[in-house]
Amino acid sequence: MDEIGEAELIRAYRSGAVIEGAVGGVKRAAQAAVLRKCCHELKGQIDPRGLRLNNAVVAGCLDPAGLAVALPLRFDLRPLPRPAVQKPLTGPVAAVA
Repeated sequence: MDEIGEAELIRAYRSGAVIEGAVGGVKRAAQAAVLRKCCHELKGQIDPRGLRLNNAVVAGCLDPAGLAVALPLRFDLRPLPRPAVQKPLTGPVAAVA
């Protein structure tokens, strides 16, 4: 499975663009640790529209411990892998579709 790289995630965080995870009908993976790192280290650089992942797979466990997510997160991941999130996300909008 191909991965959604850190550089692509950073561009999307900064621009508010939707990341299309499926390429040629194959879903790409975003590493949970990279998503967490971006939320923590780039929190002052994130577009107000937040991060939107469509048709992607989150690889690993998305651990929000210690994060106050002050931006919208939208993951359109069907079916949602379990356990994708260990603890509830906090913030103005925390959605998993």
